[in-house]
This record gives sequence, C-alpha cells and structure tokens, in this order.
Amino acid sequence: MSRLIVIVLFLVITETCAARENVESLIDKLIEISKPGYGYSSSFSGTEFLPYADTGQESTFLLGGFKPVRSETLRQIVEQGVDAVPALIKHMGDDRKINMTASQGISVTVFTDQYDFNSRTRKEIPQGVSRDLFDGDKDHPDRHSLTVGDLCFVALGQIVNRRYAAVRYVPSGIVDVSSPTYSKRLREAVIQEWKGLTRKQHIQLLVQDFEEPDDGRRMYDAYLRLSYYYPEVVGPLVIKYLDQPTYDADKVSTFVDDRLYKVKEYNQRQKLLADFIRANGKPYEIAIMRHLYSDVAYLQEINRGSDSDFPEAKSHELLVQLFDRMPPVRFADRPLMPAVSVGERASFIRSLTYDKNKQVSEALHRIFLAHPKEKAIAPACLLALAKRGDYTNFLVDQLNNIDFTKLENSELQLEYLKSISVSRAKGVQDRLQEIARTTANPDYFRVAVFGLVQPVPPPIFRNAKIILASLPEKSNHVGNILYVINMKIPHRSKEFFKEFRETTKSAQRLGRLCDIMNYGSPIDIDLICSLLDDQRQIEGYEYPMRVCDRAADALSYKIDKIWFDTEWSFKRRDEAIMELKKYCATPEK
Repeated sequence: MSRLIVIVLFLVITETCAARENVESLIDKLIEISKPGYGYSSSFSGTEFLPYADTGQESTFLLGGFKPVRSETLRQIVEQGVDAVPALIKHMGDDRKINMTASQGISVTVFTDQYDFNSRTRKEIPQGVSRDLFDGDKDHPDRHSLTVGDLCFVALGQIVNRRYAAVRYVPSGIVDVSSPTYSKRLREAVIQEWKGLTRKQHIQLLVQDFEEPDDGRRMYDAYLRLSYYYPEVVGPLVIKYLDQPTYDADKVSTFVDDRLYKVKEYNQRQKLLADFIRANGKPYEIAIMRHLYSDVAYLQEINRGSDSDFPEAKSHELLVQLFDRMPPVRFADRPLMPAVSVGERASFIRSLTYDKNKQVSEALHRIFLAHPKEKAIAPACLLALAKRGDYTNFLVDQLNNIDFTKLENSELQLEYLKSISVSRAKGVQDRLQEIARTTANPDYFRVAVFGLVQPVPPPIFRNAKIILASLPEKSNHVGNILYVINMKIPHRSKEFFKEFRETTKSAQRLGRLCDIMNYGSPIDIDLICSLLDDQRQIEGYEYPMRVCDRAADALSYKIDKIWFDTEWSFKRRDEAIMELKKYCATPEK
C-alpha cells in the first residue's frame, strides 16, 4: 500500500511540475498579445471567465472603441487553475511590454490600484490600494504600456474570482490603471494574499464566494469557476441555493415604500410588519430586511445618512427597531439572509448551463413541475435544461402541449418556445422544423425558425410567404417575417425581396423592407435605389417619414460617401436623396 501511495504522489508531482513548465512558456507568449480584452482595455471594462466562450459581460464602453478579443494564451493559462498561480505570482513584477499601444485616457489617466475583494468575507483591504479616482495622488505618467505582469494580474483574478483589471475604461474619457509592475503597493498586496494558495484553499475560497457573496455577480462567477475547476463540488451548492424560499420583490417594495416608510410610531410599524408576515409567510420577513439593507446601500452610494430627508433614510431606524440591528447600520455588516426573490432565482436558473451535474438537472425539472405557470421560473427552467442538453423528450412533450395552429399565442407558451428553441438536440430540432413548416402564427414561426441549426428547407420558406401574405398591411409582424427571411434564408432573400418590391402596393410594407435590409445579408443596391422616388408617407415613426427616406437611410448605412439622417428637414433630406440618386446611376456602385 505504501508503495502505491508513493507512486500516486510521484504522478501528481510530475503532473504539477509539467503544468508549471507549460504556464511559464505561456507567460512568455503574453508579449505577443496585440488586441484588448476584459481587464486590459482603455475603451471598455467588464468581466469574463475565459475557459467558457460566452461569459464576457461589458460594464462600461467607449462609443467607437475597440471590442473585446479573447486571448488564446490567457485562456490556456486560466484553464490551469490553481496550478498556474505560483508562476503568475512569480511574474507579477514582469515589466516586459506586450504588443499593444500605450493606454491613455481622453480626459485623464489615473493610477488607483483597484484591488477587488469579497467585502462580505473580508472587511479590510491592504493599505494604499483601491484609492479614489481623484484622491490627489497625481504624480503619475499620462499613459501606461501594458506588461506581462499586468496580464498575469488579470489571469490571477480570473482564477481566484477577483475582478482584477490592469487597465479599464471609466466614463467619461477616463482610463484607470492598476498595474502590479508599476505599483509596488499593489504588487505586494497581490503576492501577500495569494502566495502559497493550495487547491483546498482555492475550493474553500470559491465556495465562500458562492455561499457568502457581496453581490450576485460574485456568486455567479464562483459558480462558473467551481463548475470548471471542481465540478464535484458545485452540484450540492447549486441545489442548496435553489431550495431557498422565494418572495415577490415587487410586493415587498410596495409594502416598504408605500406603507412602512410612511408610519412613524414604533407600535404601528411593528403591527404592520407582523400582519404582512402573517399574510405572506416567514420568507417575507427576510425579504423586508434585504430591502431595507439595499436602501442603506443606496444612501451610502449617494453619500446620504440616516438624517437626510430621503424616504430611504428610515431604513436605518427600521432595521434597529424591527430587526434588532446595532447602530450605526452599514450595508457591509448585513447578515446572511437565506431567501431570494423570484426574479433572482429565475436569473440564476437561466445561467445554470455550464456544470454537467445530473442532480442539478433533476432539480430544475422538479422546480418546473412545481411551477409550470410561473412566468419567470418556468421558462428559466426550460432554458437551462435545453442548454444543458438534458431531458430532450420532456422538452418535446412541452412543445407538443402547445397548440401552434392558434393565431393568438399565449405569452407564457411563447416563452416556453423561446426557451426550448435553444436546444440542439435532434428531437427538439425536428419538432421546431415541423412548427415552422405548419404554423400560421407569425410569432411562433419566427421563434421556431431562429432556433433551427440546419439550413432552412424550402417548405419553411414557402410558409414564410404564406404568413406574410396573410398579415394586415400595418402589422408589425411584416417586419419580423422579412427579418427572418433576411437572416435565416439569405440565399433566397434577394430574389424574394425583389418579388416583394414588385408586387406590394403598400408604402408601409416597403418602408419595413428598407428597415430590414439594414441587417443581415448584403443589401440589394438596385432594389433600394428604385425606392428613392417613392414620396408616399408611412406611419409609425417619431418624425414624418416617406418611403424614400427609409430607402435613403438604408442606403447611407451601406456607403461612406453620402450621409443621411431622417431627423433632418424635408428640404435637407431631398438634397441628400438627389446625391444618392446620382450615386445609384453610376456603374461602379
């Protein structure tokens, strides 16, 4: 037995050493990065977990700025997880410049050493970091060149669930730099906290972030990392969260804002609270406390105290009176409150698409069966099951329960269809094709077609034409069906739009056609040019509008030579339309 243990330990050590050598070689490749990503951009900010392709979320962005580009090298480093941490720590001061232009703010460049942490589990942060944007510390350069150490900082943050950003955009026109290669204080704080991080500590950290998050995003990001690094851990945590009692946030908000805040006497407040909890259930006591703490947070954010004349200022007093909280009341001191709003639960359910835990899928199935008519929860469960690739037959059964022959669709059943249509399972795809081929309902048709993975077959194209012909002239569904044809049947769209242009006598429909041709497949220049003489008025726009205006607007989006704006006066629009007509007459167009 002892010999077997030695062999196992040897294999583990060998794998770890190989992983660290691989990380070192990947770190050397960071100098080749030339495109901005989350955590190292002067034109946007946000978060991402690189091992999963679709987790990027922008927080702020500069109009006209660069878009995030995923780095394959950074992704491979982050995928190593805790095994990459020693090498990342080692290179935190690596000042080799990467292949990107120096970051500089339009208005100002600041160096604030932002150091993200879970404020619920850690009350103090290292001294000298996370300074205010304008704290008077001005002795810095006006630009910053990103380094290998900066990207190691970003990669470390992704692994340990901290939103570390070496460079980020802050509205308006500000670039905020937090560089461990530039700032000794920041570098020392990072090394001190994360040196020697073990696998067990990493798991504990992520579990703590999930169970005791300082905000909803922290918990979701912990779920992503646990599902990727430690899939055996994530299932019980998710199920425990899903088993929490729920409440209606709107009902709580109405009670607190319209009733509780308007009563001054303690006895009346106490009676109101007791009656409300008796009528709605114990979870609503927790819900009210959560609402009061959120108002405390709002007051802190706008620098107002409990003595202000804002209605929310009563939240401090009510927390002390009704919930025995000790003054001064601070948002950071709020207790764990084991209840979630229906909306929060639905939002989290919709995100449960990364783990492969069967017990989580069973829990989602069970929740749906318990709440099939709940407009937030039921579609969320179906969406998660569809994306997880589980319960295909069950999803098909839900589609079979919908009457797709009805022209008046149920809002809830339409949400069912939207959720299930993301499934790539063959059974669901076959049913979506059948729906798109046979339904006369334009909403059901649109959703079913957009869910199809394979090219759209001719019978569905024929049904699109039939539905379009049946619609009233001013129906909003006209634009929706044209959009479906343009986006999902692009190889037939040019031919169809030409036929549509020649056969329709409706100015309203021709206006919709111009709108739709701004999207998807390449615009048919000749078709649009032929509408520049149509002076008929069309409805449904903020400004007076003609068919020729919509045509000119569509055309101007496709060419750089002539600008057109539908907010202009008719005189100025007509002058631009004349220029567009000249453009249309040139052979080289």
